[in-house]
Amino acid sequence: ELVWFSRTGERMGTIGSPAEVWQARVAPNGRRVVATVLEPLLRTLDVVLFDDSSLMPSRVSLSIDSDEAPAWSPDGRRVAWVSAGRAVMVRGAGAVLPAETVARFNEATRVSDWTPDGKSLIVSRQRADSREDVWLVPAFGGGEPAPVIETPFADIQGTISPDGRWIAYASDEAGQFEIYVERIQDRSPVPGTRERVTSGGGSDPRWGRDSQELFFRRGSEIHAATPALGRGQNALAATSMLFDTELSVRTFDVAPDGHRF
Repeated sequence: ELVWFSRTGERMGTIGSPAEVWQARVAPNGRRVVATVLEPLLRTLDVVLFDDSSLMPSRVSLSIDSDEAPAWSPDGRRVAWVSAGRAVMVRGAGAVLPAETVARFNEATRVSDWTPDGKSLIVSRQRADSREDVWLVPAFGGGEPAPVIETPFADIQGTISPDGRWIAYASDEAGQFEIYVERIQDRSPVPGTRERVTSGGGSDPRWGRDSQELFFRRGSEIHAATPALGRGQNALAATSMLFDTELSVRTFDVAPDGHRF
């Protein structure tokens, strides 16, 4: 089930009915959640929309292929996801108009975010020569996908700060997934600005509204960090555990106010 928690770990209720849920993302208005759900009869993955007004979710993806890894556009009007592991799709959150294929890859791909201007999607591409890398994909077609984070390691879960200046992502460079942050300019990383935020593991980075706070998950724990963000190579990120759910957590996200998870 999808459970709301407060910043202090208090359980605040559920949203929707119990389901096999992965990859839940909170809408920019903080009231709706889009997620990947296992369809109980066909055993396929669908992208569905939960809200506080109904126990039953509404489907956003309608194909019989596996649809997963959804992400909201910054204005909350559209949802992007990946169909059959390789096609990047976009559809209005009202599920009125048909879904549009904006990119198709030969490799396994996952959507992780949109750029703050709503013009591009952030995806992870699994490639034979460099494992997984973080790429930008035009959200409306008409342009070529371009790499943003490209290393010999697995770089996943890219997300850009609301002010558009920083990208956070998870990488297994240190032997396990840790959270890193880099300054970006003209959609490319700025040399010398890379910062390791976590030590001891971290995944699923999520920016706070002010672009100063970064949330992440470590197993069943939810943490907050204040990255150094360019304050010099000797500056260290301040991190703290907000709460431990003491549950088996598949996915997490934070509401825009930074106080509900």
